Amino acid sequence: MNIIGYKPFQTLKNWSYVTGWTLELYHRVRHEGEVADRCLASFLRRNRQIGSRNRRALGDLLFNTLRWDLAAEAYADLVLPTETCTDAFRIAAGLILAGPSEAPNPDVLAQHLELSDAAQQALSSLPLHRAQAEEPIWTTGLSPYLSHELTKILGEDSFHRLAQALMGTGPVWLRARVPSQTHQLMRSLGRSGLSCEPSPTLPGALRLEKRGPLQNSQAYREGHFWVQDLGSQLIGRLVAPEPHHRVLDACAGAGGKSLCLLSDHPDLDLTAWDVDERRLQRLHTRLKRSRLGPISSQVIEPEGPLPESVGSFDRVLIDAPCSGSGTLAGHPEGRRRITAEQVGGYARRQREILRRFADLVRPGGRLIYATCSMLSAENEEQVSSFLEEDKRFQRLDSRDVLGEEIATTMQQGVYLQLWPHLHDSDGFFAAVLERS
Repeated sequence: MNIIGYKPFQTLKNWSYVTGWTLELYHRVRHEGEVADRCLASFLRRNRQIGSRNRRALGDLLFNTLRWDLAAEAYADLVLPTETCTDAFRIAAGLILAGPSEAPNPDVLAQHLELSDAAQQALSSLPLHRAQAEEPIWTTGLSPYLSHELTKILGEDSFHRLAQALMGTGPVWLRARVPSQTHQLMRSLGRSGLSCEPSPTLPGALRLEKRGPLQNSQAYREGHFWVQDLGSQLIGRLVAPEPHHRVLDACAGAGGKSLCLLSDHPDLDLTAWDVDERRLQRLHTRLKRSRLGPISSQVIEPEGPLPESVGSFDRVLIDAPCSGSGTLAGHPEGRRRITAEQVGGYARRQREILRRFADLVRPGGRLIYATCSMLSAENEEQVSSFLEEDKRFQRLDSRDVLGEEIATTMQQGVYLQLWPHLHDSDGFFAAVLERS
């Protein structure tokens, strides 16, 4: 596609440009392993001449294709045994499965996707096949593995409500640098055309009512907020440090939870570690913009001795690497990448991380284990296995740490557990373990 020669058109009746861009980006995500939202954002930054309607159409078409590509491939295996399932077929099948009213007729779309006659004929029969099939993949776009595991946890009805929630892009939550100034921040964002509503239970949390150019706002440039999901903010709340406590963010990444902790506790003695130097550098960039800190950070090796001695910290937060199943709304490419084998690999790594960092918790201190997963193998089963192995720790009730108002309003139990269809957030899990 020759982007340089692009001229905006008034309607989306001609989808040739949008489908061409989608094919390019889908290839990069599906076949080269890029992250969908970053890939899309990078493409749009390089091609600022693309109009707003076509930007929106490109994002919608790319994400829709990623949500339905497993079902598209399964259908191609049934009806096109002698043809390779092309990316163009995945795009067209995804539109039929989603059934958006604004989409063009599949016959019209086929003109821009160069589908074979056999593929076009197969697509015409897809609605009937979907109506007659019983497997969840045809109504949810989720793999048999994910459907089975999530149905086992939630039950049939709640699983389908979750699957429906995962068809959207998910909410955008913001975190105010100074929670007491949340309403001033709302007014500032409003002047930039960005409407927000505050969380009724969590101070400093704001839900963006409509997506917009946050980075163009004065409040963003001055570091008054950052983007952070509600669940991630609640995990920061579970750390609950006391004055003069030493706190370790053991898998800090780009530092969202470190920022949240410093926002609530400006004088906190906070240390951040990660195995990825580039991600820790992002933490320092964010700290500088938000004018929070100071913070001690260090790149650590994936294995071997740690920089601190036994019992050095009052709180150790382990935001463990995981499948990311709780973020499928914003990262639909995970539908394909999350497999039983992948989850098993993460579970083994999580056990190693828990064992490795447990000794750093002083007697009477706490270990907070968290994931952005909705799968039991990475959550409750992981905690139960650790507690059976390490008798020094006992589980605390998350409701006692969160406080009655938050715990009751958000219907929490012994563990913190958030679901996209219930809490208007990504899926999150966290447990608080105290060393005796």
